[in-house]
Amino acid sequence: MNKEAKLPNLDKCSATSKRVTPDNSAQIIKKTKKHKSDEDKLTPSSDSDAEKRKSANRKYAKASYLRKKEATEGLKHDVQILKEQNTSLKKEQMVLISQVEYLREKILYFPGNFIQPYR
Repeated sequence: MNKEAKLPNLDKCSATSKRVTPDNSAQIIKKTKKHKSDEDKLTPSSDSDAEKRKSANRKYAKASYLRKKEATEGLKHDVQILKEQNTSLKKEQMVLISQVEYLREKILYFPGNFIQPYR
């Protein structure tokens, strides 16, 4: 009789109970190779892939650093302009406050002459 007919169906058995026989050894090797090829997809296949990835990461990090540096310089420039505007506005505010104080004093000393009623 044929040896294949006498062997039980080994695919239904657990992996620990399988015996390696000439008939099913080819199937096990095929499954192992298939499993290894799936793992290869997840990990770099050679050092060159890892080096390419590292190089790409370095390029991305450098570009990110340069973008951050440029943005920081832009913000520093904006802050400088805003500080100058703030200083000029404070000076203008001081002038306006002094004018308001002068007008208040003038109203107190000359109430009838300064303010004219609206007609």
